[in-house]
Amino acid sequence: MSDKPLPRPGQATLAGWMVVVGSVLVVVSAFERLGSLRSLETQEAIEEFLAEPPADGLGLSLQDVTSLLHVLVMVTAGLATASAILGWYALRRSRSARLALGVLAGPLFLAGLSVSGLMPAIVAASVVVLWFQPARDWFDGVSRPEPPTAPVERRPVWPPEQPPAGEEPWRSAPPPTGPGLPPVAGPPQPPSVTGSQARPVSGFGETRPTWPATPGPARRPASVVWACFLTWAFSVTAALVLTVSVVWILSDTDRFLAEMVKQEPELLEMMSRSMVVTSVVATLVGLIVAVVVVSGFAVLVWRGVPWARLALTISAALGAVGSLVLLVGAVAMVVPLVGAAAILMLMLRPDTAAWFDRR
Repeated sequence: MSDKPLPRPGQATLAGWMVVVGSVLVVVSAFERLGSLRSLETQEAIEEFLAEPPADGLGLSLQDVTSLLHVLVMVTAGLATASAILGWYALRRSRSARLALGVLAGPLFLAGLSVSGLMPAIVAASVVVLWFQPARDWFDGVSRPEPPTAPVERRPVWPPEQPPAGEEPWRSAPPPTGPGLPPVAGPPQPPSVTGSQARPVSGFGETRPTWPATPGPARRPASVVWACFLTWAFSVTAALVLTVSVVWILSDTDRFLAEMVKQEPELLEMMSRSMVVTSVVATLVGLIVAVVVVSGFAVLVWRGVPWARLALTISAALGAVGSLVLLVGAVAMVVPLVGAAAILMLMLRPDTAAWFDRR
């Protein structure tokens, strides 16, 4: 991407803000949808859907459709959160953010049908607009010159105007427009230096210019330091908790299944005991891997890698959304929620953005 300060076209501004605002509205709609999934009206609508063809031949139960909708709504909320952050970076002329938006537009539109068909479609259409002209040239750093205007044709006036009586014609004639004589080149003059730029040469009393030293890389701002330390602290804590949970499940499977049956009495009717244990353990292991990856993003942010800042920002946003969803059943999730929100705000601070821009 070119570093030239190009003015942002109105098309890119409108499309970028439509992505940001539309994605936020999709997240709000997703939370509203989650709250109404267990309502009587929604359950009756699902039963009517399953009773009519072609859904009656799918072999799905009411619980299956409800669980599927819950997963789709959660996926929609996560994709919309990422799209809102990427749209903000796209307004700052980030080509990687525009590319990521292009990848997420299709899944967001399809998964968003479970929430609202209008707003995800608007977000996807706004992402497509970012790939058209003149937004495409703006992202590529291309400045196209304006088309030249046609010269105004001057027609001679006939008969020619006569000078006033008593005035010589040569006084009213226009000045000559021919090329003048080139300036005579003199001997080259040494650059004049004064003050602290003049350094005497020992033994001769002459002065020699000393150019200012090239400034080194800017000091890492406190916002980046705090964001990295918070990420590492929460990642290590989460990895330890998840690892202990996996060890407990594998060592005391009967007690774990008993706790699961208390929360979901119909769980063992839909899945076998081994399938329940395998799915939960696989989910926890996947979360451990994700935590390790986020810690790696923090290491790259500490080193000043530009794309790592975007990755850590999206990870913090997804962590905040997940903590907010789980906050309904576990009050302890308020701690990771506050931590993820703090990391997100630190990554979006102006001094953080300025430090990465200078690097």
